[in-house]
Amino acid sequence: MLVEMGLFKVQTVNMHKGMFMENQVEAQVDLIHANPLANQNIGDDPIYWDSSMGDPSAVANAIFDGINFTAYYSNVYEGVYLTESTNDTSGYMFWDKNFDYTKNLILEGAFSAGEGGADGIVIYFGSTAQKTLNTTESNGIAVFFDEYNGDIIKVYKDGNQQDIDFDSTVVLDDYRWRNYTVVYEYVDDSNAYVTVLIENVFMCRVNVGSWVSSAGNYVGVSAWCGAQSNDHLCKSFRVKSATPWLTMNRK
Repeated sequence: MLVEMGLFKVQTVNMHKGMFMENQVEAQVDLIHANPLANQNIGDDPIYWDSSMGDPSAVANAIFDGINFTAYYSNVYEGVYLTESTNDTSGYMFWDKNFDYTKNLILEGAFSAGEGGADGIVIYFGSTAQKTLNTTESNGIAVFFDEYNGDIIKVYKDGNQQDIDFDSTVVLDDYRWRNYTVVYEYVDDSNAYVTVLIENVFMCRVNVGSWVSSAGNYVGVSAWCGAQSNDHLCKSFRVKSATPWLTMNRK
């Protein structure tokens, strides 16, 4: 008799003159590997940080830096200040990670920007520079949440904007915390998609094409102020396998 038990098959055999139970357990290795909800190996340890854990430079190996300003951890309620409301400053929090960009990744977290300011917040990955301030400084993928030009979203590859400006449909600078999701989906050497959501609402999807061969190791979040200024804060930052998310959200 063949009995299904989760991921295993257990076979029982009844013998003449008494009962002898022979258990034959066969691991369904192929089924495990094909599990659409299993996390892929993304090449390095995932990043998990939120403000309740404390200073990310102490508990999550984050690195702080900036120009005319250095990002810093404030408290559990405010998280990390990427900038204060001071002109001509920038700040960033980043990690040095050897992620495999032939795998699917998801970057998610929460940010806040003060009311009516400038310039914006950037989520970046695969960068060859520790910082990505104006999105044109280095290789990699950058998603720019632009509050100065009317609450729009721009996607950059290797310093060049891909596709058009996208209306965020959400006010980016009103002191409220916004939960963002950036999904990176690798298809092949010529096709890779970046999908952006705010509060689980779809904002845009862009094919960034070929870029993996030029990818660097830096991933993080940055913000800057120019002639106008604003507070920019980050309360959480996570990078992990996107395969379960893609499975659950594909039609």
